[in-house]
Formats: sequence, structure tokens, C-alpha cells
Amino acid sequence: MPKGEVRRWLERLFWGPENPSEYEVTFISRGAPGDVESVRGDEVVSVKSDRMILSDGRVIPHHRVIEIRLRGTPVWRSPRWSE
Repeated sequence: MPKGEVRRWLERLFWGPENPSEYEVTFISRGAPGDVESVRGDEVVSVKSDRMILSDGRVIPHHRVIEIRLRGTPVWRSPRWSE
């Protein structure tokens, strides 16, 4: 994955023209059903160079992000992930 590609999409949650709640971020979440979890974009409170911070305090590294959707349509998907 090109460095920073996930970060650029996550930053759109704050700086893009869309409402953050229109985004859905899916990531590897060990212990969750299927080890995968999704959150709405408005649940992401901060984006750092290599991680995002969720409203519940969890820190998710960018390399665990599988897919980002906007209004239900995938806008980014990890090339290393297969369902």
C-alpha cells in the first residue's frame, strides 16, 4: 500500500466536504466476530501519521484498516485483504 494512502482518506473525515457519519471504516479487530469491526467516520476523533483514535479511546494502526466506504460505496480497500 502506498504510504499515507489510508491516512489521506481518514483525514477527509475532518477536512472533506462530506459529513463524517457518511463514512464507514472497517478494520481488523481481534476478538470481534470474524476478527473484523466497522465504525462510522464520526467515531474517529483523531488521525495520526500511522494510527487513528476512536471515540472510545481505542487506537487502531493504519495497517489494520481493511476498507473505507463512503455512503456504502468502497473508496479504498487494502490490497492485502481477502474475505
